[in-house]
Amino acid sequence: MIGKQTKGRGFRKLLDYLESSENAKLIGGNMSGRNSRELAKEFRLSRQLNPDAERVVYHVSLSAAKDDVISEDKWCEIGNRYMKEMGFDANQFVIFRHQNTDDDHVHIAASRIRMDTSLLVDDSWDYVRSEKVLRQIEIDYELVQVQGSRERLNRTQSTGQFRRIKREQEEYEAGKRDTPPDKSIKQLVQQTIDNASVDHPQMPELIMRLQQSGISVRTGFTRNGKSKGISYEKDGIAFSGTQLGAAYTFPGLQKHLLIDYQPKRDDARIEQLLNNPVGRTVLNQQPINAIADFIKQSAAESTLAEVLPQVIEQLYGHQQQLEEGRTTLGDLRALITPKEQRLSSQKAVDAIADFIEQLAAESTLVETLPQLIEQLSASQQQLEQGRTTLDDLRPAIAPKEQQLSSQTTVDAIAQNKAQPLTTDKPKLKENSSAELYKYYSTELQNLLVTDRDKEIANRALLDNRQVEEVEEIILASPARWTTEEAKALVLIANNQLVSNRKQKQSSPQFTPPSEDEKLWPALKNYLTQQRGISSTLVETLHLKGLGYIDQQRKVVFIKRSLNGEKSGTLVWDTPKQDDRCSQNSENTQSRQSWFHINLGRETDDKIERVFLCDSPIDALTLAHMDMNAHKGLPPVKTMYLVVDDPDNLPLEFLKNISRIGLAFSKDDQGKETAKTVLKLLPQSKQLPPNNHSWNEDLLEILHIEQQKRRQQQRGFSR
Repeated sequence: MIGKQTKGRGFRKLLDYLESSENAKLIGGNMSGRNSRELAKEFRLSRQLNPDAERVVYHVSLSAAKDDVISEDKWCEIGNRYMKEMGFDANQFVIFRHQNTDDDHVHIAASRIRMDTSLLVDDSWDYVRSEKVLRQIEIDYELVQVQGSRERLNRTQSTGQFRRIKREQEEYEAGKRDTPPDKSIKQLVQQTIDNASVDHPQMPELIMRLQQSGISVRTGFTRNGKSKGISYEKDGIAFSGTQLGAAYTFPGLQKHLLIDYQPKRDDARIEQLLNNPVGRTVLNQQPINAIADFIKQSAAESTLAEVLPQVIEQLYGHQQQLEEGRTTLGDLRALITPKEQRLSSQKAVDAIADFIEQLAAESTLVETLPQLIEQLSASQQQLEQGRTTLDDLRPAIAPKEQQLSSQTTVDAIAQNKAQPLTTDKPKLKENSSAELYKYYSTELQNLLVTDRDKEIANRALLDNRQVEEVEEIILASPARWTTEEAKALVLIANNQLVSNRKQKQSSPQFTPPSEDEKLWPALKNYLTQQRGISSTLVETLHLKGLGYIDQQRKVVFIKRSLNGEKSGTLVWDTPKQDDRCSQNSENTQSRQSWFHINLGRETDDKIERVFLCDSPIDALTLAHMDMNAHKGLPPVKTMYLVVDDPDNLPLEFLKNISRIGLAFSKDDQGKETAKTVLKLLPQSKQLPPNNHSWNEDLLEILHIEQQKRRQQQRGFSR
């Protein structure tokens, strides 16, 4: 079964066509109208719910294969199921059957405006989703199975290969062969490329992965520096990209497999890999790497409490190789053994285990643990300086207010537009289309290529650039759009921009609550002294206007869109009972906003890791622990995002992140939230704390280090 989808603006012309075609018949849907005039009038009901929406008409044709015989009732079942699985479960739609061609087919006309929420049905990846739905319908209704467009991107087998596989399959089924048919070299190469590109890596990364899998890669370039082809070789057999299929050519890798390729960034690295190929991946025999790999492989199966004895045994085996430093493995065991004796429940050991598990691929154990302890010791010294308890938070505010009553409130910081805690946009050096594309693509690397280029067009239009100039910028995309496709993308962005302006004119702009600046020292003292969070993070949070005490004496944290635009407020009004915040619905402009901070050393703005947690306090805590472990900023861009509502997640963004940690609290609410998010993001991994929250884990570690330091001081004094 083949499905073809289009979107438009007017219902009447479409309905007239569907009704007037030869042998056309209205067979189903959920509308009462019986002709095009009545149906068009009925569709106005949904239009009135969202009058600013542009392309509200959804039209899909479903064509059966020639050998399929489908009754009218079955067509209705298929149409209803298709619409439901495509997200049109609360939308108006009508089904017409046409039998005026060789193939039997139906047309479905629908409104993209949902009757329950007035919002448009999400059309992200609708062509891919449509093919998946139709493939399953073919199976369930025993219809002829049609090859999907993605499958057609692979070159079919030769006649000889087909006969061999058929013969070997028959022998296997007859018991004359012990194993199923072997895949051809071509199929193995195709499968390896598919596996290596599943997370849409950059082109050099893809080539390196293929080399590590035993596949040689060759690329050629024209005098102008543009690629003229790519070829692959395995076991002495070479294939051009065209021989493997359209998805495996150099442009096809970018268009169909969404490989990220930017010539200026990647060409030198590609040339280096081609001249010095990376060999097959083998087990690293370096002692520290071996231990780190061991922990990484075991993390999903057991806790550190179970793995620790084996780790210690291996560490002793390699102790002689690590005599260069004073932080010996014996010292490491000395740090761990008292902790095991004092805490029979091994809570703190488990906390370190979970933390190491997340960082095992990025830093070695011997580097990470001493750095963590060293940094925690420094933080403990700050902790010892103040004794303001949680119950003393509000009494601590009053004296500060009296001492500084003459100071004026500084509202400018609170009212300034927030910028994300990450690197700034690259400076624009040239006015070329390629440079402009790079300039406008800042922080959009995690979006799918179509969504990213729409947003780039939107940003360029917001800069008052001419439509023709924006089209040239889009043509510089690695997706290699045609001129017509680029014009269509810019048109969509322009229409969306007009719609957004209308909405902004009709809705009030978000204004963050005014800060009571003279109360900031009390809040800073509490976060650093009583919660153990580094003063660097706390100060940065305040400078960005993302956390402070407002004029109503409430602790507020500012929610932002993923692009950094402030659009909501979280209020922390129960610090004694819970770290979670409540949303101030009266002062929140958009649901598409969250409290989040971004950290990382890489100049690339692409987010590669995400921690999801319950509260801003835990987000700051996780960032603090991450920085301590790496003795500075994390090596990759990392986002720490607060989930105040599991039904309101940036799913399209998160689905493209391979490393997501679910660091929710250990209470019933945190467990339920983690369970819900895990269903939505199956690639994520649960990282629960050992105590109620990650902040409690941090304070426990700081307390243990304080006790250890005191014992050492007593030993020196003797």
